[in-house]
Amino acid sequence: MRLTPILFACLSLVAPLWASEEAAPPAGLKVLSAGHSFHVWMPPLVEEMAKAAKIEGHKQLAISSIGGSQVIQHWNLPEGKNKAKPILEAGTAELFTMAPTFLPDDGIENFVKLGLAHNPKIRFTLQQNWVPFDDAELWLKRIKTIAVDRDTKTLAELKKINEPYFKLFEDHIGELNKKIPEA
Repeated sequence: MRLTPILFACLSLVAPLWASEEAAPPAGLKVLSAGHSFHVWMPPLVEEMAKAAKIEGHKQLAISSIGGSQVIQHWNLPEGKNKAKPILEAGTAELFTMAPTFLPDDGIENFVKLGLAHNPKIRFTLQQNWVPFDDAELWLKRIKTIAVDRDTKTLAELKKINEPYFKLFEDHIGELNKKIPEA
């Protein structure tokens, strides 16, 4: 049938025009962040990337930073020191990024419930790192004071160590998603 080659020829002429059209950048988000030292350096980088991508309206509302912290430590901060709760209660955050060290972490669920109570459209993200201290034994015992030589593990060893940590992360998030389906 001759229609197929003609259609193909027409599409071949028009396709480059479609491909050359730039999509408009998405709208920026009002972001709140709470986490440890592997997390808190991200907001300034994201802000810089948003500017470079010409994303309008991106705003970092606050950063709650506690070195080596669990999310529950941010939750438990007293009034006046807690940067996250007032913003969530005001309903102004559109995205809340958190970084737990050890799981389970009740602070995640507490913040999710508080955020959703004041802004049902808020989104939440968790930063997943690697096994703290590159040592499953230290991680499972939650020991934070031992120096670790991070150059002694092979890639295969690191993958093996991280596998249960990543599974715990996925399981914890799965449980929260079942418990709080609107999250």
